[in-house]
Amino acid sequence: MTVGHRDGRRPALCQARADPRGKTRVIDESIRIATGLSLSVGRSAAEPGEGAAELAPMLRALFGSPGPILDRTLLADLRAAPDGRYWMLEDLQASLERAALDAPVVVCLDDLQWADAGTAATLRLLPGRLASEPILWLHAARPDESPAPVRTAFDQLAGDGAVRIVLEPLPAPAVEQVVAETLGAEPDSELLLMAREAGGNPFFLVELLLGLAR
Repeated sequence: MTVGHRDGRRPALCQARADPRGKTRVIDESIRIATGLSLSVGRSAAEPGEGAAELAPMLRALFGSPGPILDRTLLADLRAAPDGRYWMLEDLQASLERAALDAPVVVCLDDLQWADAGTAATLRLLPGRLASEPILWLHAARPDESPAPVRTAFDQLAGDGAVRIVLEPLPAPAVEQVVAETLGAEPDSELLLMAREAGGNPFFLVELLLGLAR
């Protein structure tokens, strides 16, 4: 996956049209690679009904991951800021600049179709402000379910040169491969016909196959 900005580090935008879990698999694999390279990795996902919690997904990614990117003691200062979002973004930018001096940073945010307006603002602003720093941003959402602020942020990042990856339904050969790997045997025509009912959605397909196996 190509990710980078002006100097080769553009954000990656992963959108899944048919597969609610395929984008998560992309993030899983990206984190596996980043961890193997000893990069500083933060990961989080927005959750349904969390819209009132300002910046919750971003803060979890930066402060809540194992071996957090940013020092958790900074979180108290952020909460005490008199003009919430503006100063919080300023402090997050400065803190990420310092963190990136020690090791390249990877920030992964999933399920952004449920993100609040504050998180959408950070998606739109921070990657551009930190374009010269060794920071990789990986954002994932279901485009058809994303609110206007998230769609606007994705469009702006794409306009600035971010890599956009749109995950389409699995083609028939890939479905056959998933069936064979999941069940450990070559599928017959009847099983493949049943597998097509998943509509090329890897998550639904695997769940169907595991159910059949049980």
